[in-house]
Amino acid sequence: MPHRIGKHLRSQAVGYLALFVALGGVSYAAVSLPKNSVGTKQVKKGAVTRAKIANNAVNGAKVARNSLTGADIRESTLGQVPSAAFAGSAGNANTANTAGHARTADSAARAGDANLLGGSSAADFFPASKVRTFNVRLAFGQTQTLFSAGTLTFSATCVQDQTGPNGAANQDFTQLLVATSQNGGILANGGGGGLTGGPTDSLDTTTPEADRELAYVAGDTGDPFGSIENNFGGWGMQAVDPNGVAVIFPDGLTGAVNMFGSNCYLAGFAIIP
Repeated sequence: MPHRIGKHLRSQAVGYLALFVALGGVSYAAVSLPKNSVGTKQVKKGAVTRAKIANNAVNGAKVARNSLTGADIRESTLGQVPSAAFAGSAGNANTANTAGHARTADSAARAGDANLLGGSSAADFFPASKVRTFNVRLAFGQTQTLFSAGTLTFSATCVQDQTGPNGAANQDFTQLLVATSQNGGILANGGGGGLTGGPTDSLDTTTPEADRELAYVAGDTGDPFGSIENNFGGWGMQAVDPNGVAVIFPDGLTGAVNMFGSNCYLAGFAIIP
């Protein structure tokens, strides 16, 4: 009898347990969360991960303003900003601006030149390319080329204790000489003489040095002496090559011997019309 009671009690207990579980299930179903009932308080911090967010679920309105930085954006995926197309022309604009300044600067330079020329054009003046200048110091026995024009070559010499171009003995002197590489030129020296042309009176390749002299300054050997003008005649000098290239030395050629720390000194200028 007791054995059957115990067995009956165990069966009854199991029945109650099944009933409790069944009731518990009903109870769990009864407390299911309704829609839109979970708020920020119910979501655990860090619980929403990237895997839980659906693709294309977040738009710009969900991103806080000024919160994204360059590190958050892949620049290679960005297209050109429409207004950035004008940046490509900015370099050209800068070049154009520079060109404008260059034109302005050029105009300013011309205006400055005009002021320096007193309002006259450059064509009203003799060009520097037509002028030859020289200023040389020579030792006795030295010859130095000064310049060339056409077939003509001009040089300076320095001579010690010789008969001078003036015919006097014991002279130190410096000379301005001309030579030609083609026959048929003329020469006019400051003394009123020279080679005036013609078969027997022209500047040729074989003309002696004494006849190729344009100017000289001479003094007694060892004495310092200097002079302006040529041969005391007061005339200018000129040489013209066979092709008509003229070289004119205005009166004012300066020469000296035994002065200015040198044996000979010769300075002046020539014009090539």
